[in-house]
Amino acid sequence: IYGSETKGKGRYVCEPRLYKMLDHEYELMEGRLRELRPEQNFFAFADTVAAINFQKTIKGDGWLGLRFQLHPEQETNDAILHVRLL
Repeated sequence: IYGSETKGKGRYVCEPRLYKMLDHEYELMEGRLRELRPEQNFFAFADTVAAINFQKTIKGDGWLGLRFQLHPEQETNDAILHVRLL
């Protein structure tokens, strides 16, 4: 859905991929709903997370993002979290 990742060392769990996911999901949702609900605030959530594997050769980490509007027809805000799993 989101294509291959060229930034972030080709990893699926990276910040550029999270932004690509937020862009895709928000644009898709707004394209489908803006005409039906012009006075509505919208938001989109995306996450990309990798768990620690059994051999513990891969460190677990993840990126979580929320793109939201405070008021209809205004620019969006992003809240981004980077987590490291122990």
